[in-house]
Amino acid sequence: MIHFRSILLYLFMKTITKTAENHGFLRDEWVRFLYSCETGMANSIEQYNVIELRIMISPTKYVVYIAIITGMILSIVFAINAIFDPLWYFKGNQYENINYPFNERLSKTNQFINNNSSKQYNCIIFGSSRVTLFDETRLDKKFRCFNFSISGGRVEEFIAYSYWLRNRGVYPKYIITAVEDFNFIKLNRELSIPDFIINNNYPTNVLKSYIAIDALKLTKRLYNHERPMPRLYNEKFIGITAIGVTRLVPLFSKEELRKDKEKHSVNINNSDIINHYRKLLNIFPGAVQIGYIPPIYPWRLITKSEKVLDYLLRSNYKLSSRFDYFYDFAAPGKITLNPNNTYDGSHYYPHINWKIADVISGKDLGFGLRVKEMTKDEYLQYYRVTLDAFVRDFKFSNN
Repeated sequence: MIHFRSILLYLFMKTITKTAENHGFLRDEWVRFLYSCETGMANSIEQYNVIELRIMISPTKYVVYIAIITGMILSIVFAINAIFDPLWYFKGNQYENINYPFNERLSKTNQFINNNSSKQYNCIIFGSSRVTLFDETRLDKKFRCFNFSISGGRVEEFIAYSYWLRNRGVYPKYIITAVEDFNFIKLNRELSIPDFIINNNYPTNVLKSYIAIDALKLTKRLYNHERPMPRLYNEKFIGITAIGVTRLVPLFSKEELRKDKEKHSVNINNSDIINHYRKLLNIFPGAVQIGYIPPIYPWRLITKSEKVLDYLLRSNYKLSSRFDYFYDFAAPGKITLNPNNTYDGSHYYPHINWKIADVISGKDLGFGLRVKEMTKDEYLQYYRVTLDAFVRDFKFSNN
């Protein structure tokens, strides 16, 4: 007569094969192998007519057996999630050298907590998805930066993260902040500040996160290469673009330009966004404050109404005085005008961000404007002249 543990093992094997089939984690040949094991065990059990036996088990033992099965299943779920590590609680994906930005607000916090004590960061970088492609390791050796840039990151979020860092005794020597146009524009979405940041707590416990089905779904997407966006991270959590992402093809018509100008004509953010930046800079008053405007394709500038563009430029210049160093890499020039350097006009490839790191490190590459060395009129005039030339020389499509 087969021992009850054999029945337990059979039920466990059946659960695993069903999970493998439903979620697609195993190759087809492995699923068939598991099914053969399951079928063989079922046949052995049937030979002894065990299934038809009324096995008398005490309620306590029944609960224990159920607990054992549940524990084994949860352990396997946790192990699978830990190997792929979709939320970066450990060292990231151990299956292959790619990590997806499923939840950067949580994932990057996990990585900071894991590495701060060993790497002793003296620099924090704040920015949006544009800045996630900035390789902080390309900076001068005096910078030991953690790149806290997050998709759609806004200045109000950076304020919250700065308070969270300060409450943990983090006082960086350098702060590098991307000043980006959408912070000055009304957006139809709410801020996405995690509760643990607002409440000055730690992220959700890894055990709780990785026994959950939601994490398992992310693991499945990672395994199946279902990336959420054209960019991702390598094994060192440096932002890169995915293989096969194509460059920008600037096919725009004059009609599109007219419609975009109308759409962007009345969405100036009336709140005092300048004060938000001042508040951010005052959280770490002893830090060297470095600000920069990430590169964008000039089309994204000329589609703004003259009123909005003038507001943005004057705000940028006003903000520059609050920083120790302030660079504008969005200013039309050889690099930003080249569509081969960007895949969508908003995100420039990593090798362009390497040049930004070189300029911030003190190298003179002729890239970007040193805004603090210009008068306001010089700054505004540079944009007027270069954007007028861009429109004059642009080859509009006929569509």
